[in-house]
Amino acid sequence: YRKAPSGEGRLIRARLVQGWMIAVPVCAAIMAGQLALIPDVSMMEFLGYVGAIILVSAAYVVFSLGLFLTIPAFSDKGGEFVAIAMIVVFFAMFLFLGSLIILGKKWAMPTLLSVSWLAGILLLFVGKWNLGRIE
Repeated sequence: YRKAPSGEGRLIRARLVQGWMIAVPVCAAIMAGQLALIPDVSMMEFLGYVGAIILVSAAYVVFSLGLFLTIPAFSDKGGEFVAIAMIVVFFAMFLFLGSLIILGKKWAMPTLLSVSWLAGILLLFVGKWNLGRIE
């Protein structure tokens, strides 16, 4: 990390864009494909659901990158890699189900979006600070 040609900040931005370039189109395509199977979905509902999934997947990319920077996994085979992947999945599931059960359908998505982005940005800043400390 220290030997990144243009600094750690640019490396983090590049990894963030790389994650968005992979995850966001895949999630949008999967959601669009699933919605295409439902016969009575209006265009506004279709765009709303796909847009929401795009925002949620972008937030989870930020969350995942921040988590990987906070708890670096230096190998794909190590326990850290599996633990980080499980943290991301459990966070997403519990946040979605918790907001749906506690707040209901009306406020679940806005809560999911805002908490996902806040947690992701917070972890990204903590991870950037942690990356600067690693020798």
